[in-house]
Parts: sequence; structure tokens; C-alpha cells
Amino acid sequence: MMPLRDITYLAKGKRGIASTARLGTRIVLVKERNPRASVDTIAHEARILGIVNSHGIGPRLVRHEPTRLIREYVTGVGIEEWTRRATPRATRAMLTRLLDQCRTLDTIRIDKREMTRPYKHVLIACGIPTQIDYDRARESPRPHNVTQLCQFLTAGRYAHLLAERGVNIDKERLLSAAKTYKKTYANEGYDRIRAIING
Repeated sequence: MMPLRDITYLAKGKRGIASTARLGTRIVLVKERNPRASVDTIAHEARILGIVNSHGIGPRLVRHEPTRLIREYVTGVGIEEWTRRATPRATRAMLTRLLDQCRTLDTIRIDKREMTRPYKHVLIACGIPTQIDYDRARESPRPHNVTQLCQFLTAGRYAHLLAERGVNIDKERLLSAAKTYKKTYANEGYDRIRAIING
């Protein structure tokens, strides 16, 4: 097994401690349990990452060890910072990609549970969003990824930013479409949401 080199502390969260390291020629992210955490979520996150990776979502899981997981290190900026610099057309394209990811998560019954405030949980590079951090994600018969994203786009400071940047999303139409979608998760309901966001 190839060893990790140049391990550098990155950040500490409630559940985990993140570091960067060199694995061969690439940089990876290493996540270990925060000793103060009441629950060890490392194995859980590794399992969820394996599921979503098989559908092209999330940073690639490199390997899972008993006390840590090693995954692809994702570069990029947060959704708010990226949107401030992007054109309205690029913003709609990015949001449509993010929405499609949320739809896939709904389809495979994974509820990420962070899409109402994804400021720290979505990184964007070259207009491509990557959802990170799956320690809170859960398998659920009724996930809320699409509907939570719709809420995020219609309320709070990000909705205000979208309006400032000339990305006008009809709040009433979007929330009505989300309400209909939530009942059956049907393709028709999703297509309606997608059309509204895509403009």
C-alpha cells in the first residue's frame, strides 16, 4: 500500500479532522475522526462516498482505513464566491449541473441533508460543482436534495445574490414545482424545475 507523505493539517470539524497529503504524485484529502466527536462517521462516510461515486458524484474515494478515509482533494471555490464572478449564463449552467446531481441523489435515495445551506459543501471549478462532505448523508426513502436546493435558490442571501447578478428565478413557480415534485419524484416534475432554473 502506497504511504502518505507530507501530511499537512487543513481544518477541524465537529466530526472529523481534515489534512492534505501526497499519495504518489497526487494530493489527497485525509479525514480522521475528531477525538471529541461522540460518533465515528468515517466508515459511514466512506460507504456513502462509494455509493455516490458509482453515479459520478462527489470526490473520488481513494481508500478507507480503520481510522481514516482518503479521498480526492477537490480544488475550487464556494458557490457564493464563484457566483459573484460568473455571468448569468454560466451561473444557470452551474446550477443546472448541481440540480442534476441532486436529482441523481434523490433517485438513488441518498439524502445529503445540507442543500438548504451548501455554502461550505459545494466547491466549483471551471463551472463544475462538486458536492463534498458526506458524513451527514443518509439513505432515505424520501430524500430532499432537489427540494432543499430549490429552497436555497429562493431565500436568503444567495437568492439576493442571484438577483443582483441578473439571474432571475421565479420564486413562486419554482417552489410550486418543487412541491409537486416532492409528492412523486416523477421525471415530469423534475423537468419542470430544471426548466425554471435553466431559464
